Amino acid sequence: MTSPTVACVLRASKDFRPSAVVRLYEGVRANWTGPLDFMCLTDTPINHEGVREVPLRRPWPGYWSKLNLFHPSIKGDLLYFDLDVMVVGSLADFQATRWLTMLRALVPRRCSGVNSSIMALPAEARVPIWKAFRKTPAQLIKAHTWGAKGPYARGDQGFLEMTWKRERWPVALWQTQCPGQVESYKGVTLKNGGVGKNTRVVYFHGKPRPWGIGWKLPERRTA
Repeated sequence: MTSPTVACVLRASKDFRPSAVVRLYEGVRANWTGPLDFMCLTDTPINHEGVREVPLRRPWPGYWSKLNLFHPSIKGDLLYFDLDVMVVGSLADFQATRWLTMLRALVPRRCSGVNSSIMALPAEARVPIWKAFRKTPAQLIKAHTWGAKGPYARGDQGFLEMTWKRERWPVALWQTQCPGQVESYKGVTLKNGGVGKNTRVVYFHGKPRPWGIGWKLPERRTA
């Protein structure tokens, strides 16, 4: 079975820099089985061996730059990670996932309860997203921005959930598919005094970022 391409997106800013791409790549590479195709959609050079750079086609702001993942020029199945994610264990179960999968949001708001920090994106599931978004991106960004009215005003993840639901694409959750293997830094790691015994991926949301803590996580919990 062919592994998915691992993907990330860098729209360079004061907070997000090429060094975060390199850190993510090194974490994935250390925990990947077999050949690794690691792709970064970026507007700035990474210049690191093993990172395949693909120019961002659309300069959408902030996290909306993720929607470049859905452009038809991007082929095959993808396993996507935000840059503020730390890989701390084997990715075998993530690598083997072939169905559309997102995170359950730590604090679901209104009707939208998913987080787009880690996504398994089959090629066919990406098609309806691009078709819906490319027509009126400015309007959709405004409608789904945080604080706007409506049940899916949660940024890109609200738009993704709404569109897949409308197209009747079932979205699986990592917490169900890989129980105990993914956790929130603020919501779980800090509150429980360390990284989970079986945790493979720690995801951050908001501040701090991994680089804000020097890329150092608390020791693993024993239970």
